[in-house]
Amino acid sequence: MERAEALDAAAVRLAVRVGVCVDDESPTDALKAVMAHTGADMAQLDTWNGTRAASLSVQDCPRDVARVLAEELPADPVFGRRLRAAPSACLSEDDGFHRSPYYTDCFGPAGAASGLSLPLREASGQVTGFLHLASGHPGHFGERHRVLLDTLMPLLTRAAMLPHPTTALIPKSYDVSLIRYGHVEPVRGRTPAVVTADPEVCELIRRFTRQPTPYLQFLWPVEGRWFEVRMVRDAEQEETLAVACRPAPLPYRLTPRELEALTALAAGATNRQIAGTLTISERTAMTHVEHILAKLAAPGRTAAAVRAVREGIVLPSTDPASPRAIERLLGATPGRSGSGPCVSRRF
Repeated sequence: MERAEALDAAAVRLAVRVGVCVDDESPTDALKAVMAHTGADMAQLDTWNGTRAASLSVQDCPRDVARVLAEELPADPVFGRRLRAAPSACLSEDDGFHRSPYYTDCFGPAGAASGLSLPLREASGQVTGFLHLASGHPGHFGERHRVLLDTLMPLLTRAAMLPHPTTALIPKSYDVSLIRYGHVEPVRGRTPAVVTADPEVCELIRRFTRQPTPYLQFLWPVEGRWFEVRMVRDAEQEETLAVACRPAPLPYRLTPRELEALTALAAGATNRQIAGTLTISERTAMTHVEHILAKLAAPGRTAAAVRAVREGIVLPSTDPASPRAIERLLGATPGRSGSGPCVSRRF
């Protein structure tokens, strides 16, 4: 009886602590408090907008584990559906997760012997986020942990709901600004995206908003440095999108000229068209393409184009006549609304 009362008292203290952290808008502190109480070795708190998840706080999870939890698991047709449909916290042992490639290839080698996941729901039942806990000890989590997390669900759900859902889907390593009806707005707690001061990027933003594509990633130079740029359309607010950036060197040892050539290639340009846009000979354009294929270890132009679009290794142009025109990269005709996006990638 005394032990049960002690556990209840500890749970109450944890709830108070988590509530204070949530009120202070400190999801990391809330997550650390849950870890300390449950004895978890790894933890992650993600937000969810119905199609994509993004990490609000990651504690001691290796990079591959954090990526799988945020990008792959929620969208998995089997485990993701079970996680989203679970009425309460679910143990990794419940649905044979230990026999899945996720565990054998990622979680097991990372030292996660047992796990517990909780879909975070609003009062309406809509899932707004996920809490994941893992331990290096088999069988560490049990029924008392389920009961505890179910009790904390309303608080943790608040922790996963941020003022700007679109910007919440962008990792903390990026600077980010919100664009509403063409006006740049700051995002509380985030450094503004420096690329939004570039007139050409502003023109790309304006042209992007005319297309139905929800997401675009590309590379952009600013004062001698390269930045990875992401544009994410708000699914619910008209004429609203987030623009995020972070410094990033050109990948695969590509040169700026090769990046331009790869962008034109990704948009379906021929060697002759690549030569025209770079003002070089067709033979030189062919050499550029050969170097690109070698650096990307791509067996052909199609594979290189797919990788360029998927990984955002493109440099769009504001010139509608260019093979690198942003509309061509999005699968649309320059100057018209596109029939559909060819770019799709989760955060």
